[in-house]
Amino acid sequence: MDNGMRDMANRSGIYVIVNIMDCKAYVGQARNFSKRSHIAELAQGTDNDRLQKAYDDQEKDREFVYFIATSDKAGGIAGKNILDKYERLYMTLMEEMGFCLYNRNIRKCDRTLEKLGLDEEEHDR
Repeated sequence: MDNGMRDMANRSGIYVIVNIMDCKAYVGQARNFSKRSHIAELAQGTDNDRLQKAYDDQEKDREFVYFIATSDKAGGIAGKNILDKYERLYMTLMEEMGFCLYNRNIRKCDRTLEKLGLDEEEHDR
């Protein structure tokens, strides 16, 4: 593992798992990427039921891509309330880009930009 990957592993942030063929996505958060292996959980069959079903049916021309959408720049551990806010923001952004979400835990009406409560500086980022 190179230094860049090692540095990223100890950060917190938001990740996205995209089912490219079905245009669906799962948005999640990690307090520490080295301790949160969502892909390993999918491989073990112990994950979000809708995402797990799609992952298990990969033989049906599905392709999954995992990426980190944002991480704390300083390498510290972001607080739960900050991660919750950014998780909701990325859910909203993914839907606005045309993706359906596997997530069910946060209602769409609770993910409007107004309800996210972003200040001007956070919004501009």
